[in-house]
Amino acid sequence: MKIAFVFDDSLDYPDGVQQYMLTLGRWYKKEGHEVHYIVSTTKRTDLENVHNLVRNVGVSFNGNHLRTPLIARKRQIKKLFRKHTFDVLHVQMPYSPLFVSRVIAYAPSTTKIVGTFHIAPYGKMTQILATLHKLTIRKTLKKFDSICSVSKAAQTFARDTFGLTSQIIPNAVTLNHFKQPIRAYSHHEETVTIAFLGRLVERKGCIWLLRAINELIEQDRRFTGSIKVKIGGSGAQAAQLQDYVMQNDLANIVEFVGFVPENEKPSFLASADIAVFPSLGGESFGIILVEAMATGQSVVLAGDNPGYNKVMEGSEHNIFNPKNIESLTALLKRYIDGPKKRQDRIAWQLNIIKQYDVEVVGKRLLQLYAKR
Repeated sequence: MKIAFVFDDSLDYPDGVQQYMLTLGRWYKKEGHEVHYIVSTTKRTDLENVHNLVRNVGVSFNGNHLRTPLIARKRQIKKLFRKHTFDVLHVQMPYSPLFVSRVIAYAPSTTKIVGTFHIAPYGKMTQILATLHKLTIRKTLKKFDSICSVSKAAQTFARDTFGLTSQIIPNAVTLNHFKQPIRAYSHHEETVTIAFLGRLVERKGCIWLLRAINELIEQDRRFTGSIKVKIGGSGAQAAQLQDYVMQNDLANIVEFVGFVPENEKPSFLASADIAVFPSLGGESFGIILVEAMATGQSVVLAGDNPGYNKVMEGSEHNIFNPKNIESLTALLKRYIDGPKKRQDRIAWQLNIIKQYDVEVVGKRLLQLYAKR
């Protein structure tokens, strides 16, 4: 098949939707399909068949700093469809009325239009804006042949706010890309590494991990010499987090490593004995949880929100309220002092993430494309 992913944003950023498209795109290509990307401003040159139809500008939405496209010209869209006859347009949802909506509107009737709904709301304002947004794209919503959502949280948001019926097909991860040799556990490990990876913004909750680390040290000074904390990521809250570390005398324990490129992500996650993701909300899925589990090295602890809860299903005791410092502190202590507990939990994690492998998810999506 000739498949085109359609997305309002650029492919230059390592965000979840970009990962979704690129992971699937690589697998589709390996399976013999022709893959294209219809996107806004993208500068990377390592991808084939990238069609930049419009520029984008920066905005803030759903607790994230995002880009939104300017208006796409009808002439450029029609020129693309004259040059390429796509079997499927795989649209990332929700989308802008200025770009993707126009691509859908001018798509030939012979092209199947399939959508993936990605987001879950973070706050009432997001829901209000999304309801208004629906009014601007309602005509093109009728052109979809099939829609899926990456999680129950995204499915519920799509139904309640956009009136869309969708089946759940989760995000895809190339598990083998992250897999590392299983580390032998020891009852006498000298140092336990705790890691966070994500944007350093309020919604991702890194400050709550640091507060729990501070509480842990205050409860028992022996942890000063037995743990180290690695913070990967960049964002608007970076200076505040660094100030907190300095003010609480944690500089010998906490290291800020800055932005972690995609090609370094597996080794960064694999360096952790415990990976902590204290997101406050707005998560439709939890790709980073699956990636950390796939290393076979890290016990994953996740903030209590609908997107993360689905990935962590069956491991509820490893879910915590990010703002409950006592709860997270107790969890950290459980796994710092329990190398055998970490090993047992890692074995369980490796089993439950098989459903998210790109081989499994990709085949389900190809079936969706073929559905009449």
